[in-house]
Amino acid sequence: MVSLSDPSWSLLHIQLRFGIKNSAAKRLVTEAGFPRPIINAERNRRWHPADVEKYVELKSRGLIEIANVKPIKKGYEPKTINFKKAN
Repeated sequence: MVSLSDPSWSLLHIQLRFGIKNSAAKRLVTEAGFPRPIINAERNRRWHPADVEKYVELKSRGLIEIANVKPIKKGYEPKTINFKKAN
């Protein structure tokens, strides 16, 4: 069982605190600007609760801008277009 008073938070703590699903918590922790985990491991990453709270507060106030990873240019045209052949 997890408690929000634990000294470090996992994904489960973040889900519990903000009432979000696992997929939303995973998206949140991978956003640019989200605090780095205490232990940088693939599994069982943990964060300082104060850092997570501060990030989410600033994001909710619109003070953190999330940039698109790959912006699409308006004038983009594909070089090739392949159509499937109908039988």
